[in-house]
Amino acid sequence: MKGIIRKLFSTLLSEDMGKQARQVEIITLIVFIILLIIIVGLWQFQIVLTAPGEAGREIIGKMNIFQLLLSR
Repeated sequence: MKGIIRKLFSTLLSEDMGKQARQVEIITLIVFIILLIIIVGLWQFQIVLTAPGEAGREIIGKMNIFQLLLSR
């Protein structure tokens, strides 16, 4: 993996500035899209909050990870 990254950077640095800028732009866009996909996936993942009750565990609420983090 380290060799692949080193080869990518050496290839990137050996090209002219216009191609470098375009490749960095494309890589940034790909990383941004991946982050958006991860955020949407985490937003859809529901956490069930429970507490001990008379008949076992009772559900207090359901929320996603971002609601849980922001409710502090």
